[in-house]
Amino acid sequence: MGYDPAVVFEEHLVNALVGLTTAVIGAFLYETTDGGFLFRKRFQSKEKALGIFLGSLVLMGILTPIADGLWTETVQSVSTTSIVGFTIIASMMMVNRSAGWNQTDDKSMTFYLIGSALILLPHL
Repeated sequence: MGYDPAVVFEEHLVNALVGLTTAVIGAFLYETTDGGFLFRKRFQSKEKALGIFLGSLVLMGILTPIADGLWTETVQSVSTTSIVGFTIIASMMMVNRSAGWNQTDDKSMTFYLIGSALILLPHL
């Protein structure tokens, strides 16, 4: 029994996209800083932070299979080039958000442009 490299790539791509999706959702649930744990832009006690974190784990456990199903369907119906373009844009946005960087600086805009070109021109 052999394996089909295209199928293996597709499965890994789905896993990567599910990871990106959970990272995006997680970034909006709470934030950690050197000084504490923020939820809804307010610092939380350790007890509340633990509850929020555990609740986030449960939520992500529920959402992960849903995201997996959606990405599996998407990967089968949308070109890989377009998906890579989307991934570049979403990843740049996440990097900027997590680091507190400007979303519209020249370097970010370059990546957004590249990602957009890959989405709009999937035959590249």
